[in-house]
Amino acid sequence: ADHFSGGCRPCAYTSMAMGCSAGVHCRFCHLEHPKQRRVRVRHCKGKRDRYRKLVSKLATQLSEDPAAFDPDDERLPPSIKFDPHMKAK
Repeated sequence: ADHFSGGCRPCAYTSMAMGCSAGVHCRFCHLEHPKQRRVRVRHCKGKRDRYRKLVSKLATQLSEDPAAFDPDDERLPPSIKFDPHMKAK
């Protein structure tokens, strides 16, 4: 990789706990980069489906009776309740 001239692409797996499984055979740079973005973790399909179902249910409740809808009153699953990013959605 051409790290010092700025022509390299950082490996997304070096910042993870397990590291890069390709090791020295990896096509990407394993040196530290100043503006290396963190890899976004994608939730499992089941969790994404449950979230979609919950959003659909809440949207239905909101459209049926907007005056009685209170988003803070809803019982949210812990995976959403304690994650500020998910709760803000």
